[in-house]
Amino acid sequence: MLLIATFAASINIFLSEAILLVNPKPRCQDIALTFRTVLRWTISIADTVDTEMTLVHPEEYLVFMNDDMKTSNDGLELIAKWEGCILKPYKDIAGLRTIGIGHLIKPGEVFPDGITITRERALEILSQDVALCETAIKKNIKVPLNQNQFDALVSFGFNCGVGVYSNSGVATAVNSGNFAGVPVALEAWSKAKINGVSQTVPGLLARRKHEAQVFMTPDPSCIISDYPVPWTKTSLTEAQTLLKKLGLYQLSIDGLWGPGTNRAVTEFASRNQVQIGDASKGVPPSLIETLKRQAS
Repeated sequence: MLLIATFAASINIFLSEAILLVNPKPRCQDIALTFRTVLRWTISIADTVDTEMTLVHPEEYLVFMNDDMKTSNDGLELIAKWEGCILKPYKDIAGLRTIGIGHLIKPGEVFPDGITITRERALEILSQDVALCETAIKKNIKVPLNQNQFDALVSFGFNCGVGVYSNSGVATAVNSGNFAGVPVALEAWSKAKINGVSQTVPGLLARRKHEAQVFMTPDPSCIISDYPVPWTKTSLTEAQTLLKKLGLYQLSIDGLWGPGTNRAVTEFASRNQVQIGDASKGVPPSLIETLKRQAS
């Protein structure tokens, strides 16, 4: 609707200005004014329709899973360990000017030959370079991750390309919740063709094992006692029903996440002294079991 309104507005502006250019007499000025009035109506209607379309589903909004996560300092150090860190400009195996932790020097970036950067600066540049991996994880990984899991996946994609987050055994294992299968899936990416033959590269295998170890390490900073399980329509419908029995949820039971459900879940967790972070992404199974016991 907004596109149509923009097109109509452009036509109206063009016609009104053309009329005045060809004949600025009062009668033509009236016609031009008419076109401009239609323009205002068009924009007004577009604004109204767009607002109404926005309010049709006020509780629905687009967010990516793990949207608030960034690579930690430990994650950056993991990448640095395997990529290496050279503090002066050099040419990589492809002859491209590089500096720091595998950073390809882009046109316009000033890193003259002979300059030396600090390791802190190299890590800062790396934190910018991994943004592509972070965005791809948030877009393609559909389950909540802890910091160690996120860091391990960033290192994996930084080495093998962001396509691994949408089309690999690792992505399949993670998205299905089969975290125990991730180490084996990672090791499948430890081969390269040498003289036309696919062979395991010891350095790649060691990196994959390190990434697997980090992925499988519990995050000590996690603020919940057991791993959160993402909501499904069925589990959310059940939770709303139970919360309603306890008088915490007053709206219709529809299996959809929204402000009312968020308030009820957050209040229940607070009453039971459980910190759950962003409840829209899921809650620990123990909290659901507690809810079932209290509502029964």
